[in-house]
Amino acid sequence: MWGGKELKKASRLFKSKRFTDVIRLLEPQVFRFRENWLFYYLLGVSCLYTGDFGGAFSYLQRAHQLNKDESNILLGLAAVHLKRRELSEAIMKWLNVLDIDNKNLKAKRALKMVRKNPTEAFVTEFTNSKKFQALFPGVGFRIPYQIPLIIALLVVVTGFYLEFPKIKEFLKASEEKRSPKVAEVNLEKEERLTEASGEYRYYYSDSEIREIFTRIKNYFQNYRDNLAQREINRILESNASQLVKDKANIIAGYINAPDFATFKDSFSFKEVGEQPHLYRNCYVKWKGRISNLKITKEEISFDFLVGYHEGKVLEGIIPATLNFAVSLEQGAPVEILGKIVLDGKLKLEGITIYKLKP
Repeated sequence: MWGGKELKKASRLFKSKRFTDVIRLLEPQVFRFRENWLFYYLLGVSCLYTGDFGGAFSYLQRAHQLNKDESNILLGLAAVHLKRRELSEAIMKWLNVLDIDNKNLKAKRALKMVRKNPTEAFVTEFTNSKKFQALFPGVGFRIPYQIPLIIALLVVVTGFYLEFPKIKEFLKASEEKRSPKVAEVNLEKEERLTEASGEYRYYYSDSEIREIFTRIKNYFQNYRDNLAQREINRILESNASQLVKDKANIIAGYINAPDFATFKDSFSFKEVGEQPHLYRNCYVKWKGRISNLKITKEEISFDFLVGYHEGKVLEGIIPATLNFAVSLEQGAPVEILGKIVLDGKLKLEGITIYKLKP
C-alpha cells in the first residue's frame, strides 16, 4: 500500500499536521509515485491546509482518477470547488461522498449548510474563515513522543502561561528569534568587510556592507525570506570580503521554500529581467500562459508567457520546468510559484502551479 519509506514518513508528518514538510518531502518524488493514489492524496490534502487550492485540486484529481472509492478524496475536491465558489460541483462531490459513505457527517453538514445559505456572499465569507477547515478531510493528530510531558501540560493547563511571568517571557523570547543560529551570525567591529581589488557587479563601502547584512538578518527574522535572499545575492555579487560572503551563505542555508499560503514579497518580471543575478534563488508568483508544452517521464517544461493570462499584455517569456506531475494544457492560463534559476540563461523552476479560469 505504501510503496516506499517516503510515504511512511509523509504519513507521520501528515498526522502531525506538518503539511509543508509533507509537500517538501513528496513533491520531488512525484514521477516515482505517479500511480500511487495515497501519494497524491497526502500531497493534495496538505496543499488544502496550506492554502494552495490550485495544487490541492491537481493532486486530488489525480488521486481520484486512481481511486474512485475513497470518500476523503471527494471531500477534498468538494472543498476546492467551494473555495472557487463552484457550488454545484461541490454539492455533487458531497453527494458522491454519501453514495460511498451514507453516514459521513462532514458531507451531511456541508450540504445542510449550503442549502440553508446558497449565496455567493456567504460562500466567500465562509471559505475565508477558520470554520472552512472543518469541511476538509480529517488528518488525525498526535503529539510526538519526544515532546516532554511538561510541554504538554503547559498546553493543556491554559492558566499556567498567564500565571508565571518567567515562563511567559521565555516563550515570548523564543517566538521573537526565528533561529538562534542565525542571530549569532554577526559582523565583528574590526572585521575587514570589503576587498581592495577585483571586478564585481556591485561596489559598496564597509558601512554599506554592514547595513545590507543587517537588512538580511532583519528580513530573515521577520519571515521575509525572499527579500533576505535578494540581499544575500547583493552581498555575493559585490566587493564584500569572502568572510562576509561566507556568513551570508550561512543565513541562506536557513531559508525555506515558500508555498502559496505563506509567500509574500514577489518580484516583477521587469525587476528580475533587468538584474537576474540579484534575484537568483529568489521566488516569484507570476500569472501567464503556457506555450510549447513538453511532457517527459522526468519533467514538464514549457515557455511561460508572463502577464499574458488574460491575453492582453505580454511582460516577457521565460523557460519553465516542473518536476512534479500535473495535468496541463497548451495555452492554459496559470499562476506559478517558482524559483528563479540562472543556468546559462534565466529560467523558472516551478514548485506550485494554480490553474486560472480561462
